Amino acid sequence: MNMALREEAVRMMDALPDDGIRATILYMSEYRRKQEEEKKRIDQNRAAFDDLMSFCRPAPIRDEKQELAESREERFGHADID
Repeated sequence: MNMALREEAVRMMDALPDDGIRATILYMSEYRRKQEEEKKRIDQNRAAFDDLMSFCRPAPIRDEKQELAESREERFGHADID
């Protein structure tokens, strides 16, 4: 963290009354809690996505010309129409 930024934060905290410090601490605690919840949600979503992706299988490599020839042979009795 930038040292000047840190020093500015300390100066601001020194200038706050006790109620302001208490409110700041509550705000920071709530912010940290929300950040942790967001990280947990992202981790759960990522795990669910990985779980879904584990079901994916590569599609078989198809030879369309061969399939067409077999279909012609099956349907018309000869495949040498090309």
